Amino acid sequence: MESAIRAFFGRYAAVFNRALHGEIDMDEAASLYAPEFIAASPQGVMAGKNDDGSSTP
Repeated sequence: MESAIRAFFGRYAAVFNRALHGEIDMDEAASLYAPEFIAASPQGVMAGKNDDGSSTP
């Protein structure tokens, strides 16, 4: 598990560094994020899918 986590963050850092130099592959960058999310705040809990505009309060 530790090697998989190190590999993920190594890839994340490489993508981020290339983006800082103006060389961004949006599909590669998007692949680093989960397809769904859960957010909590004083206003309540929300779940949704990343980048499609939908959410469920």
